[in-house]
Amino acid sequence: MRLSLEEGTKAVRLARRAIEKYLEEKKVISERLGGVFAEKRGVFTTLLKNDDLRGCIGFPYPIKRLDEAIIESAIAAAVDDPRFEPVRLSEMDEITVEVTILTEPEK
Repeated sequence: MRLSLEEGTKAVRLARRAIEKYLEEKKVISERLGGVFAEKRGVFTTLLKNDDLRGCIGFPYPIKRLDEAIIESAIAAAVDDPRFEPVRLSEMDEITVEVTILTEPEK
C-alpha cells in the first residue's frame, strides 16, 4: 500500500514536530492520526544536513501504530543515533527529514 502525497506530507510534518518539541521541551508529542497512520507499519526516519546523514533510526517490523512509530523513530534519529552527536534545535532549519514507511514483510 502506497501513501498519498498528502499522507506523506503529514508523515514528514509529524516527524519534524516530534523532533522540535522534544528538542525544545524534552516532551514527546502524542498525536493520533486516522487512516493509514492507525495501522501497524515499519518505519525509518532519516535526517540529512547539507545532504549528509545526520541520523537514522527506525522500526523494521510493524510493531507499533504508524503515527507512534514515526514520532519515536524521529526523536531517536535526532538524539539517539550512536554515530552522531544529538541534533541541536538550532540545526533544525538545516535538517531535511525523510520518513520511509515499509511495506508488510513477506512471509
